[in-house]
Amino acid sequence: ENNEIAMRRILLITTLFVCAFAWAQTKSPQQMGGVYYAYPIESGFDKPQLQPVPKGYKPFYISHYGRHGSRWLTNDARYTWVNQHFDDDKNLTKLGKSVKKRLAKVWKNAKGNGGQLTALGARQHRGIARRMYKNFPQLFTSDAHLTAHSSTVNRCKVSMENFVDELKQLSNTIHLTPITQEEDMAWIAYTSPEEKAHENRTNVPLMISPERFIKALFIDPTKIDNPTRLLTEMHTIASDMQDVELNVSLYDLFTQEEMEAVYNKNNKSMTIVHGDLIENEGIPARSAISLWQHIETEADAASARGGVGADLRFGHDSNLYRLFTLMGIKLRGEEYNYMDEILPMAANLQMIFYRNAQGDVMVQLLHNEKSIGFKSWTS
Repeated sequence: ENNEIAMRRILLITTLFVCAFAWAQTKSPQQMGGVYYAYPIESGFDKPQLQPVPKGYKPFYISHYGRHGSRWLTNDARYTWVNQHFDDDKNLTKLGKSVKKRLAKVWKNAKGNGGQLTALGARQHRGIARRMYKNFPQLFTSDAHLTAHSSTVNRCKVSMENFVDELKQLSNTIHLTPITQEEDMAWIAYTSPEEKAHENRTNVPLMISPERFIKALFIDPTKIDNPTRLLTEMHTIASDMQDVELNVSLYDLFTQEEMEAVYNKNNKSMTIVHGDLIENEGIPARSAISLWQHIETEADAASARGGVGADLRFGHDSNLYRLFTLMGIKLRGEEYNYMDEILPMAANLQMIFYRNAQGDVMVQLLHNEKSIGFKSWTS
């Protein structure tokens, strides 16, 4: 019964919300990193685009979910797996030897940091917090009702701590304690068993041969047992340089066609696993129900309580994407969604609640700080 109520509310709020992205003729190498694309802090997303508020409505509450900011690769083993292919100098071409030196610099920077937030990731969240306060300073008063929760994964915790610290420096907020606890994982970063099975059986092929790539690096390509994986992992390391702010580039290893092939593979895989496709049979959406119910419950409480405030949540790209899917927010690409536009590092959804003198409530949704429209919030 609770699930049915939640679904009715979702339909009331988000029907016809469309976040339409135009395909640029040429994506930059950084953008083709997909989910590794660093949230822009100097241009683009740093200029929030709010729609005019309906006459008579004033903001009173923000419901927020943010992906952690820029990070290193998820674990150290991914770096060491790539590096081991360059141990045998006798099998390296001239380019291969150059790459070995570059990878050594990458590993020196990354060692022990697998999965952790980078300095850029911290700045991204401070920037989002700063702009949130600039847009809605009246919601962060000394008596505001404010909460902040994160996934137990450290990069999410540190993202939250930077966000909260920035708000505290800017405002009179005193009652805002960042909370990271295991019991919150049942909603803030939940993945259902059927979603895990769906992900495990999804295998999107790379629609290009790795032969050229491998031959450019290794004298005897037959010694490389998984050339496709090596190509895609090195693409990931190349993409992540923008997140760790290391002055090392690996983009020269790839042709434009190879870059596009990896980008398309990753977009397709993420869309199939977490997006809004008929063949998903509603699996990703159902996995987001507990998160939506938490959002709904806290928003209803804020509406009933009166006053001002915000509930801030910090989690992962997959959970945010599945929330979009459940809410019916249409994130369109040509065929599959573009992860650099939807889920860059520090991607976020902000639901801004407004109320008029009659007690009517409207919600403005911001995706990565850009408005995708208003809708009524009906109790």
